[in-house]
Amino acid sequence: TYTVVASRDGTACTATMTGSATVTVNPLPSVSITGLPGSVCKNAAALPLTGSPAGGSFTIDDTPATSFDPATLSVGPHSVVYAYTNPTTSCSASVSQTVTVNALPTVSLSALAATYCQSAPASTPGTPAGGSYSIDGGQAVSSFDPATLSLGPHSVVYTYTDPTTTCPASASQSVSIVSLEFSQQPAVAQNLTVCANGSLTVEFNVTCASNATTFTAQLSDKDGSFANSVSLGSVSPGSNTVLIPAGTPGGEGYRLRVVGQNPALTSDRTRAFTVTALSVAQYPTTPARVCQRSDALPVTFSITGNCAFPQGNVFTVQLSN
Repeated sequence: TYTVVASRDGTACTATMTGSATVTVNPLPSVSITGLPGSVCKNAAALPLTGSPAGGSFTIDDTPATSFDPATLSVGPHSVVYAYTNPTTSCSASVSQTVTVNALPTVSLSALAATYCQSAPASTPGTPAGGSYSIDGGQAVSSFDPATLSLGPHSVVYTYTDPTTTCPASASQSVSIVSLEFSQQPAVAQNLTVCANGSLTVEFNVTCASNATTFTAQLSDKDGSFANSVSLGSVSPGSNTVLIPAGTPGGEGYRLRVVGQNPALTSDRTRAFTVTALSVAQYPTTPARVCQRSDALPVTFSITGNCAFPQGNVFTVQLSN
């Protein structure tokens, strides 16, 4: 019931009327946001924004939006609001939800070397620790193990998932697997001449030698053939001094090579060099005649040039018939 009082301006005239009317109060629409999680990773795909009832509009941090795309949003919380107006009653309602964009973990493979020996031990160079490794797109494993890889280049991907946010990130790097080989072939000096029983320097280097790998220097014959090579003893990567055996014949075509064991490996041969044999320059001389029972027989001889016989070498005089 309502009462209406009417009056006329400037006069004292009034009139009163009564009546009744019905007023309908319409409920607000029930509004909700569906399918939107409470947090997402920074690298997640864009999410559709779905509200119920359909037909409303979304804003993210007061900016109109049609999807929730973490790539375009800063790390941290964001306010998502869905507003809807009932087309029949014109009544509006809205609902909000906070969605947090989580940062990705910082993942690195900087500790992974560019080259690994196939015999190298397994390692875990990725950081933070606790991730997994995929080699050439293969199954994820817990470590990087060169022994399981073929020789040559490989692509290594390290993936780590933050245990708090469950956000994953990865880092990739190329690596090459190599085996035992000569990185520097054995070499001797140019135009080298060495005496039998003299020493010379041979230099070489290898990759991927293990503690079990041994190396031996070998001397060819004077024609450069190793069919009947002579061992000059053990050598190691780097610079070595080896001794030419005292009984080596003279010649200009001698060469050296290095042979490895565990695993087997043979180098190229060096350039040719000359060996000067040890010899007697003046043949022994004796008097033309001597008594059978003389107390002593004088014998005179000398050796060749600057090539010295081994210290303590014993010369023996022999008497023919």
